[in-house]
Amino acid sequence: MRMPRPTAILAVLLLTLAPLAACRQPAGTSPSGKKIIRYPLRAKIGNLDPVRGATQYQNLPGTPIFERLISYRYPRVPFELRPELLEAMPEVSEDGLTYSFALRQGVRFQDDPAFVSTSGKGPEITADDVFYSIKRSCDSHWSPTGYWLFAGRIEGLDEYKAEQRERIANAAAQGRRVSFDYDAPVSGFRKIDSHHFQIRLTQPYPQFLYILAMNYAAIVPRQAVEAYDLEFGQRPVGSGPYRVREFRREGWLTLERNPTYREDYFPSDLSADEVAMGFGAYAGKRVPFLDEIRFEIFEQDQPMWLKFRAGDLDVIQVPAEFWPTAFNPDWSAKPKFMGTHLRHYHLPLLDLIYWGFNMQDPVWGVPPKMKLVRQAISYVVDLEARNQAFYNGLNTLYLGPIPPGLEGYEPGFRKPDVEKARRLLAEAGYAGGKGLPPLQYETSRGGNNREQAEMFTRQMGELGIEVAVNLNSFPELDDKLKKKKAPFFGLAWGADYPDAENFLQLFYGPNESPGSNNFNYRNPEYDALYEQAKVMFPSPERTALYRRLRDIVVEDQPMIGSMARTRTYLWHDRLKNHKPEEVYYDWWQYLDVVHEK
Repeated sequence: MRMPRPTAILAVLLLTLAPLAACRQPAGTSPSGKKIIRYPLRAKIGNLDPVRGATQYQNLPGTPIFERLISYRYPRVPFELRPELLEAMPEVSEDGLTYSFALRQGVRFQDDPAFVSTSGKGPEITADDVFYSIKRSCDSHWSPTGYWLFAGRIEGLDEYKAEQRERIANAAAQGRRVSFDYDAPVSGFRKIDSHHFQIRLTQPYPQFLYILAMNYAAIVPRQAVEAYDLEFGQRPVGSGPYRVREFRREGWLTLERNPTYREDYFPSDLSADEVAMGFGAYAGKRVPFLDEIRFEIFEQDQPMWLKFRAGDLDVIQVPAEFWPTAFNPDWSAKPKFMGTHLRHYHLPLLDLIYWGFNMQDPVWGVPPKMKLVRQAISYVVDLEARNQAFYNGLNTLYLGPIPPGLEGYEPGFRKPDVEKARRLLAEAGYAGGKGLPPLQYETSRGGNNREQAEMFTRQMGELGIEVAVNLNSFPELDDKLKKKKAPFFGLAWGADYPDAENFLQLFYGPNESPGSNNFNYRNPEYDALYEQAKVMFPSPERTALYRRLRDIVVEDQPMIGSMARTRTYLWHDRLKNHKPEEVYYDWWQYLDVVHEK
């Protein structure tokens, strides 16, 4: 994500991790004597089942509960994968199709009442749990959102999914009810013994290890899932360093230390740069350090900001409207605001902020002439004005779906051209917007989204296009997207892994909702080129394909954008080992809170 610019980023990190001054900082430990981090979330959580983890508001608080076969080496820059539930990184056959895995011995799921046969003691993780966890992405009972990551890639998995769905449909036609058969074989899954197994792919997939590091691939216990059924998302059980103590979707989530967590340690092979960042004092120490993680929901920024200023939150993503309070236009911190107990970090995101059309919408997506209307809208949007008004000019503006720093990116963005927009609209037969129904714009109600929608509405007024803005909670917006009920929507996509393929797959036809293609965009040329590019390893030929895919999206305009954010984090000095990261979230066990005495 940030890796194309490691030197610049490291320089910023070394500069901004230096302690500054601060607002009030509570002294001493918590009344309970526990080490507790208080962390804000800017949208409701919804569901913690990893098979449904489509957003950061699910993955960020869910990651400490679960583990994956592979994770990222924290706090290393650039990104480096490491084994998590594995003894070592998997061996890969010469043809790139067969991956051989060896699970760590003795790693157990968290103790939970669902494990009746073992009196609540968590069973050991085996190869069967790995296969079961991936198979769940095939089962519509769980409303999975991540099957697009595995579709067409694991030998026999598509066939297994089709067979099971047909079996369920046939039973329903006969008045019977059956469930997915998780014991049915998948040809690409080979169990050697309880801790050794292989996964065979249909074709080379260079990003496969990145996929296994995602929360979608978290390993879950079958017994607990079947015991809690659809409530598993509220009563999750994993093998991670923390487990749920209290979960209220409307307000907060509290995680507590998992007392049976396996032996794991803070990295001891720290580089000189990592020591300079302040991590050396923890090298080789057993994790986790925190006793509790308390997430609090804030759909409005002001109360979150005030709570942080009062010292009642340990860390915050600085809201855009308060950014000038703490920072100068050159991004340096304001000493009078900071005091001596705050640290900060400007994190450039591998990011895509955009507006999207539902290409299956009968008005705005399906008719061929609507491409001209979508293009007209793109020419009246003023990204610079949006960036200055709502992001303090911090965002990088670009055209198409490939953000800066990734293979296939090209600099430059589309500036407003109202006259060209009006000509395109007239060519489509809608001069002055006449004949067009209101554009139903779905967005979340958090942050300054209402104000952003008002700016967009004013800009559309220059074409005579009426906009009807519908504000949703994030789970409501996500539900509309998955059900293809959002004609037009505002959203952002943060990288799952540092490859442009992760952004280009957003427009791949088979990934349509409830998959990652919320645009429900299908273009035979695009799909064919994407299928060619996705199996290629980095090369000039692949870069050329990435650029062609980018140009097709810009031409068809299922999406209008784009912007990549720079997120500013601010935290109290009592929080240790905090290097903000958003490509992955499995860093919770490394954080510590040390209060003044």
